Amino acid sequence: MALGFASQAQEGKPLDQAPPAPKPPSAEALAAQERALRIAWEEARRTAHQIAASHAYRQRDAHWGAELPKEGFKIIPLQLYAGNDYFLIIGSDSATQNISASAFGPDRRLIKSAPDRSGGKLVLRIRPEKSGKHYLRLHQSKPSQTPVHCALTYVYR
Repeated sequence: MALGFASQAQEGKPLDQAPPAPKPPSAEALAAQERALRIAWEEARRTAHQIAASHAYRQRDAHWGAELPKEGFKIIPLQLYAGNDYFLIIGSDSATQNISASAFGPDRRLIKSAPDRSGGKLVLRIRPEKSGKHYLRLHQSKPSQTPVHCALTYVYR
């Protein structure tokens, strides 16, 4: 059932007939997406360097980047440690005013943080009480007609 076979059988379709494969994106669409992700990553990295230099933080080598869906959200797992102070920095190829972010602890409870949207970036500062896998949920506040590309990096001490 999880694969949809039951629904095909109910509709009178043969079980061995697979649905048509989605059309792959064009080379132009892939190039545009790559450019948008590069812009988002540069915005996040530039802010991370500024915070790290001015507050004696270390920048994490790991980063994430993707297209945010018009509806729904993306969940990014992060390994964070109790006692550290983190700045989670989200850069975008468009205005970050349309991006909302929430951080959750290992127990999947919301971590209270006030997002800073100054300078065209979205920055969350969190201090985890527990070590372990934390989660960052990103979504568009108001669904836009054009794709929103974003990238995440973080600094800590």
